[in-house]
Amino acid sequence: EVSIEAPAAVDVPNKKLGKSDAAEFGEERARFDVPVTPAEAGEHRVEALVKFAMCTEETCVPKKQKLAVVLPVE
Repeated sequence: EVSIEAPAAVDVPNKKLGKSDAAEFGEERARFDVPVTPAEAGEHRVEALVKFAMCTEETCVPKKQKLAVVLPVE
């Protein structure tokens, strides 16, 4: 699961993404393509909270990781 946080000046059509939204999903990796549309110039910080689990045959360990990117818009 991926939850996107963006400033008001950045449009993100879908701020909650699940497995069915993944552009790629497998045992080794998952990839989500997130379209964003900035409405004004400046630097805009977009953050994603990624929730996932690292699993073996015996157990799964849930994890959370926050990622961020700064979008420079002219």
